[in-house]
Amino acid sequence: TVGGGTGASSWTNRSNLYIGNAGQGSLAASSGGSITSAVGIIGNLTGSTGSVTVDGDSTWTNSAHIVVGQQGTATLDITGGGTMKNTASYIAYDSGSTGTVNVGDGTGLSSWINDSSINVGYHGAANLNINSGGLVQTTGLEGGNLLSSVNLNGGTLRITQTGTATNQINLKTQGGIVDVSSAESGFTVAPSISRAGGLCK
Repeated sequence: TVGGGTGASSWTNRSNLYIGNAGQGSLAASSGGSITSAVGIIGNLTGSTGSVTVDGDSTWTNSAHIVVGQQGTATLDITGGGTMKNTASYIAYDSGSTGTVNVGDGTGLSSWINDSSINVGYHGAANLNINSGGLVQTTGLEGGNLLSSVNLNGGTLRITQTGTATNQINLKTQGGIVDVSSAESGFTVAPSISRAGGLCK
């Protein structure tokens, strides 16, 4: 755990950071804790399990990309005002992998800021859950196999570039916002946006 005590707490990695490389691993940043790394990989090898929580005004910044479920099973929770920053993101990278990202819930605005695209279900089974108080910003959505979905439940998905997504987007009870105001000309969802909740755009 990084943070949670008195004063500023930080952990700086000059190279890659693996959470659950060949076995089980967990990492938490809380109460203003700060984590820095090049590439972040959660649930790396087959059979591994990794979990990361970024909570309470804490941050995890990757200078390159992040993988949530390379070959294993992985969960990333960004809650309670936590912030995650990286370039591209891959949720469930290899076939047989499972990746879940939960953004929002708790106090404050929880943000996942991507300087490039998010691949939701690159080859495995992926879920991106954007809950109340959650903001996911990305240049676009990629991936989108039949085992994967983007679920809006009170949060905001912000798309910053023109593109087309093949991802299934589900509206849960609290609905959500798809913000394309800074996209160059528009953003198209190829399959559908469905379920019970409301949608603002």
